[in-house]
Amino acid sequence: MPLLTLASPPARVLLNFTNIEMCARECVRQSDFDCQSFDVDNQRRVCALYNATHDDGRAFLQESEHVDHYRTAFEKLFHRLPNHVLTVKHKRKIPDISAEQCARRCVFEQNFRCAGFDYEPGYANCWLTDLTVAQSAGVKFHSGADFYERDFGGALSNFISYGSGSLPYVDDRPIYSKTMYGLDLGACAQVSSPHL
Repeated sequence: MPLLTLASPPARVLLNFTNIEMCARECVRQSDFDCQSFDVDNQRRVCALYNATHDDGRAFLQESEHVDHYRTAFEKLFHRLPNHVLTVKHKRKIPDISAEQCARRCVFEQNFRCAGFDYEPGYANCWLTDLTVAQSAGVKFHSGADFYERDFGGALSNFISYGSGSLPYVDDRPIYSKTMYGLDLGACAQVSSPHL
């Protein structure tokens, strides 16, 4: 959102950033707080990370001459089915969060491969599951709850995400068969896919 800033104290400030991608990467990697949006001050080269958005009612946007505002969009990685739930056997319940935060938690879940979640907007309850519609008895009508199923399309769907890091070493040697530089996660998965 160009020329707008979030009127809220930032949870973290990064100085001398080199590009917007670096700021976005830092927001996604946060483990100390749930980073939901960030501001980029293009004149001072400052990146401000927030644990709020203008959508949650805790802050609002205001005009700013040199600042652009960005917010996360993890919810777009899921297909939403309103007024339906998948299961009552969930892997994890997370109370008092938004659907966007629930989607983020599902994407970065490290204890199991999160395939989707049931969300109750009236109670702000998030129910993570490792089941898909195909693996369960199907969805059931439930007023006041929505089911979100993860879109595992593309080459990246062949891999399990267990956080950030690098492949381990075996006998003090790397186990990489090929190293390529300058690729994003999706492109790396595309290169790796035929060798699975």
